[in-house]
Amino acid sequence: MILWFSLKLDKHHKEVSMINARTIKKIYGNSLVGNTPYSDIMLVRRKDESKPIGLTDYKSTTDMAVARKRQRAASYYNLVSRDRSVTVSDSAEMADTNLSLVLHGTNDLRLEERPIPESGPEEVQISIRSVGLCGSDVSYWQKGRIGSLVVTKHMVLGHEPSGVVTKLGSRVNNLMVGDRVAVEPNRPCGTCYYCKRGRYNICADLHYLATPPQDGCITRYFCHPARFVYWLPDNLSFDEGALAQPLALGFYGCERGGLKVGHYLLVTGAGPMGMSTVLAAKASGACKICVTDIIESRLDFIRKIGADVTVLAPEDEDPEVTAKRIVELMEKEPDVSIECSGSESGINTAVHSTRPTGTVVQVGIGRISTQIPLTMGTLRELNIVGSSRFANNYETVLEAISIGRVNVKQLVTHRFPLEESLKAYTATLNREGVKVIVDCSRQENGKST
Repeated sequence: MILWFSLKLDKHHKEVSMINARTIKKIYGNSLVGNTPYSDIMLVRRKDESKPIGLTDYKSTTDMAVARKRQRAASYYNLVSRDRSVTVSDSAEMADTNLSLVLHGTNDLRLEERPIPESGPEEVQISIRSVGLCGSDVSYWQKGRIGSLVVTKHMVLGHEPSGVVTKLGSRVNNLMVGDRVAVEPNRPCGTCYYCKRGRYNICADLHYLATPPQDGCITRYFCHPARFVYWLPDNLSFDEGALAQPLALGFYGCERGGLKVGHYLLVTGAGPMGMSTVLAAKASGACKICVTDIIESRLDFIRKIGADVTVLAPEDEDPEVTAKRIVELMEKEPDVSIECSGSESGINTAVHSTRPTGTVVQVGIGRISTQIPLTMGTLRELNIVGSSRFANNYETVLEAISIGRVNVKQLVTHRFPLEESLKAYTATLNREGVKVIVDCSRQENGKST
């Protein structure tokens, strides 16, 4: 079996070729190489190294999914054959300053210069291009805390980044300088009980971008572990790469709820988190989606992106009354309810609405202590579960955006340069748009560089 890669193989590269063949089969399985023995997988050098690798470079192409896997594999195996013994620097493109948005205290955001960080052995340095703003950023700015998470020192905000790799640590072999990337904001320990079982999102020593005390990424340059930095498909913009983060939250919430094809879903809260959940649920095969919120304009928008039914639920309305209206409009009790508002009324509405033996997922974070009708949940044998950020789905999310299963571009309504990031936060606070993006690239003659 012959696969075409830009990788020269001869007697001096035998060991590398076997590693590549074995890893190809391990990662991409039967969909790429079937049951072909490792020794029969031959990686062949392209005749024209100057051309970018494309789908037509292969001896056979079956469907688009397999072709895409081959294309990603080709990119990967270009990397493993290179010398990674030294840190690679693109200093010609490096700016002299590192402008950053720093939270000094409640209602005290400042733009200030910080040192350009150097990547560690297993990190990459990234020139940040796009960062999406989130409600948690606004909470830290306005209140100095979210639940038990309290800002105790100066902190750079932002946790939804994309950008370009500018330096590699000495032990990094999955990326190259110049790669366009999306960044998963997790920094777990990697060695604890939960990390070893793939649940690194609940690692006790997890450092999450822009979550006290960890700095965020609204800055020109920052460094991050390479294992949580992912190649951005060529057909995706930096804005789409940044929005992989909230979409990952949406997909993980659906996963925690056991959402299946044909399920009826209730989403309480139509903010960015609720919108991401609706997009993820649609892509996952939800049959009918109902969304509640206290703001009519948000409900108007969420209908455009996939909600089948919406319910305006005033804050002072009894959750049982809201639940009855939901069931009447859906014509069935939802199988799964995902609470995205962080409000007490939201979780109460979800418990009263969900069918017996159904699942309620708490995604939104509100007050430290919240009253819920636990007896109702017990009598209905509801599964009430938490959903903390996400794990192991970032590449899947990027692929879903890349192949058109999810359109996140429609969420972006406002963009501001880094120099005007305070205006961006004000717009988010005032709910002037849906998703606000801060452009952290350098501006020359009004254009990003």
